[in-house]
Amino acid sequence: MGRTVIILLLFMMVFFGGVSYGAKEPEWQRPSVVEPEVVETYPIIELEESEIEPFDHHKEEEPGVYRTASMFENVVSTFYDICIGIMYQFVSLFFD
Repeated sequence: MGRTVIILLLFMMVFFGGVSYGAKEPEWQRPSVVEPEVVETYPIIELEESEIEPFDHHKEEEPGVYRTASMFENVVSTFYDICIGIMYQFVSLFFD
């Protein structure tokens, strides 16, 4: 029984150590949008103002991987905050 508790505590320490290390990393993993270079070719077709439809780059959605990662980050950080809060309350019983 005691050995199992010690192993469980060691796994928790490794998990929370990894979570806290990962939370402190800079956000270098965000995707960067590289604008392609525009090259003009001839002949140029002239259109009237009414025919031109502006392209809005902001309407593109994030890929599903980034939304899933963001959701997973929120779940893990909430779980981490709750567990750390419980640990602090438990420790404060002995040191207050």
